[in-house]
Amino acid sequence: MIAQDKEIVKVILLLTGSIKGTKNKVNELLNGFKRYDWLWNNNPLDSIAAFTKTNPSLQDYEDQLKKFGAFEEEIDKISHSNLIGAIELKTENLCQQLKS
Repeated sequence: MIAQDKEIVKVILLLTGSIKGTKNKVNELLNGFKRYDWLWNNNPLDSIAAFTKTNPSLQDYEDQLKKFGAFEEEIDKISHSNLIGAIELKTENLCQQLKS
């Protein structure tokens, strides 16, 4: 009986669309962090060992430090609060962990 009421069906469809839209926006926000996935997918000690095996020069070390500095500046520019519909996602802790 409830499923036959057109108003209820209409509200359910609106809610479903709203939830789907919110889910898409949250996924879009999360996908923005995929560019930093090397931070949690790669073992830092393995990366350091691979870098030192290349017999890097002082300039190579400086370039790597600049690269990490640029990533840190990028992370600092990420908004610490993202309002998506009725949900507020706070990314301050995530950004701090990415930097550390």
